[in-house]
Amino acid sequence: MENKTGKRPYSIELASSLFALALIIGFLYVTQSVVVPLLFAIILSMTLYPVAAFFENKLRFGKALASIMAVIVAILVISTLLWFIIHQSIIIGKDAVAIQEKVLVALESIQNWVQSQFGLERSEVIEKVQEQGNRVLENVGGYISAAFGSIGSMLAGVVLVPIFIFFLLYYRDFFKEFFFKSFKNTDNKKIHGVLSKIYQVVQSYCLGLVTVMGIVAVLNTAGLMLMGIQYAWFFGSLASLLMLLPYIGIAIGSILPALFALATKDTGFYAVGVIAWFPSRSIFRR
Repeated sequence: MENKTGKRPYSIELASSLFALALIIGFLYVTQSVVVPLLFAIILSMTLYPVAAFFENKLRFGKALASIMAVIVAILVISTLLWFIIHQSIIIGKDAVAIQEKVLVALESIQNWVQSQFGLERSEVIEKVQEQGNRVLENVGGYISAAFGSIGSMLAGVVLVPIFIFFLLYYRDFFKEFFFKSFKNTDNKKIHGVLSKIYQVVQSYCLGLVTVMGIVAVLNTAGLMLMGIQYAWFFGSLASLLMLLPYIGIAIGSILPALFALATKDTGFYAVGVIAWFPSRSIFRR
C-alpha cells in the first residue's frame, strides 16, 4: 500500500537523525581546537559586553575601540592574576632549600613509622619507591608529549580567544540581525527579549562565580593565617581559582597547602587542619 501521507518511515527518520548527530559530533571533535576557544569567547564576550557598552556610550569611544578596550581590560585582569601566582611561586622557590630539608626530615619520620608499624626495613621501602618511580619513568615520554600538546592548545586558545571576543563584540549588531532574519515568523521584540535574558543569565552566573571565588579566597586565607601557614594569600587565592575545575579543584587546592604545612611545620596536625578547613568552604558553591 502506498504511503499517502508522504511521510518517510520512522526507521529512516531515526537513522537520518542518528547519522546527522554522528556527523555533528565528528565535526566538533575535528574542529575542537577552534570550537572550544569560540565557546569560551562567546561566554566572555557576553560578560564583557557591559564594559564595551561603558566605553562606547559613556566615554563616546567608537565601537571598534570600545571592543578593543574591553578585551584589554580582560587581558589586564587575567595577566595580573597570572603575575601574582608566578611571583609568589618564585618567592616560595627561594625557600626551596629549607623546605627540602624539612621534607627529608618528614620522610625520615615516615620511614621510621613504616618500619615500626609494618616491620619493613628501609631498604625494602626504598626498593618499593624505586619500583614505582621506574614505572612512572617508563611513561614519561607519553606524559611529556601530552603536556606539550596541552601547552600547544593553551597557546592557541590564548591567541584565538581575544580575537574571537573582539569580533563578537564588534559585530554584535550583525549577530542580532542574523537571529531576526533566521526567525522571521517570530516578533523581533520577543527575540530581543530572549537574547537579553541570555545575556543577563550569563553575566549573573559569571558575576556570582567571581563573587564566590572571592569569598572563598578570603576565608581560605583567613584560615591559613590563623594556623600560621606562610604565603596564606597565595594558597588561599590559588585554591579559589582551582574551584573552576569541577570536583578535583577543591582537592588540589587543599593538598598543596597541606603538603607545604607538612614540610614547614613541626607537626602534621597543621596539614590535617588545612585539609579539614578547605573542603568546608565548598558549601559556598551550592
